[in-house]
Amino acid sequence: MTDIREVATFKSARFVPILPDACQLEPRIYGAELAFWLAGKLARHGVVTSYPAAGDSAWVLQHRSVQVLCTNAGGSDTHWRIALASPHGEVQALVNAIRFVLYAAVPAEDIDWRYDNEDCRTCKQMPRM
Repeated sequence: MTDIREVATFKSARFVPILPDACQLEPRIYGAELAFWLAGKLARHGVVTSYPAAGDSAWVLQHRSVQVLCTNAGGSDTHWRIALASPHGEVQALVNAIRFVLYAAVPAEDIDWRYDNEDCRTCKQMPRM
């Protein structure tokens, strides 16, 4: 059984799907735009992932042994969810990097952090990987 741990849910119109609903993973299941954006932003900061791949109900980035899941919440095209699948071992640096890029793009009041992170409450600087 895969352990899923949410990192954050947030609101943003930035990742509204470009393609029609018929082209999505499932009707009203989005996340490709978020996944491609996140992969690019993380890579620019030295956190390399795979290209996004279509999963069962999310777009998936692979970072070492951890999958980063990008999807919408509740069928919305403005509410998003980032989670980690099988987050065993050291994932804190990855979570910190995700926090850093989200804080740079989404107003803090629109983000609900789900992954407790004592070391990086605001992530104003990119963490070391």
